[in-house]
This record gives sequence, structure tokens and C-alpha cells, in this order.
Amino acid sequence: MCKDSVFLDSRQSVDKKICLFPGLLKRKEQAANVVGTNFAQLLGLPPASYGQLDGDITVSSSIDWEFFIDWLRENPSLLNEIQVRCTDTTQLNNPIELYELTPFGRGRMNTLVPDTAQSQSDANTQLVNVKTAGLQLDSITAIGVVINKNATVNFTFIIGTTNSAAEDLQRAYQL
Repeated sequence: MCKDSVFLDSRQSVDKKICLFPGLLKRKEQAANVVGTNFAQLLGLPPASYGQLDGDITVSSSIDWEFFIDWLRENPSLLNEIQVRCTDTTQLNNPIELYELTPFGRGRMNTLVPDTAQSQSDANTQLVNVKTAGLQLDSITAIGVVINKNATVNFTFIIGTTNSAAEDLQRAYQL
């Protein structure tokens, strides 16, 4: 199991929708056509992988986010959990939307609302562990979320099983 985090710090005056994982999407206009939503930014695509984004959102990651996105495109992986940590607890009401990308019309969309994953006994109201029931991250999956104005949000993606063609070849060779 591995994990990676992306940290978003918003100094914007309005809420903005960000695409955390673009899958095969390459441009904002393409995202509008394929998934039917307008993203302020697609993360993981040059030149805006790090640093300042549209609307004064600063992005940082524990590893090279662009490489992580590319790796997931080539190595489909099960997503076990998303940890959401934020300074503004109203951020937890914003759904995390997982889009299935297809050129044949709009694909499925799964919606996860962090606030509904939080139990009343949770002491930390700014941290929620959202179980994802093994949703798959790959080239045909995009993830979008609205970032509140003046909010700081950290998303940690807990990755489970990975399908690596390179590892499959190595195992086949050893047989």
C-alpha cells in the first residue's frame, strides 16, 4: 500500500472547481466536453503542476504530482481511501467527484462527500477518512473537487493493489 498527498492553499475570493486527477484529459475545454464540467485547473499537466494556479491557489505535493498522474495512467490502481484535512470545515461538504472518461457520451460519476464519512465521535473535525470501496484510478478516471475560497486542503490518496504490466512480465519470466 502506498500513499501520496496533494496540498492546496487557496487565496482566491471565490470557490473554484479543480481536477486533481485528469486521467486522459489534456485541456480544460476537453474536460468540459467529456465530463460536462468546467474546471478552473487540471492538476498534473504542465506547466501548472506546481506553484501558483488560476485564482491564487498554491499547489504542492509530497512527490512529483505530474509523474504520479502519469504512473497511474500506466498502472491502474485501486483507491482504498482519501484522507481530507482542511482548515475550513465547510470544505468537507464539497463532494469529491470521480468521473469515468469515455468518448461515447458521459460515463458514470461517483460522488463521495467527506462530511458524510465523519462520525459524531470523531475528535478531529478537520480530518476525515473517506473509504472509497476500491474505486480505480487509471487513464479513464478523473477526480474533481470544489476548493472553498480562502481554504487550505490536503488530500491524501491511499493506494491499494496496483496492476503493473512490468511486474506481470517479470512474474511470467520467472515461471
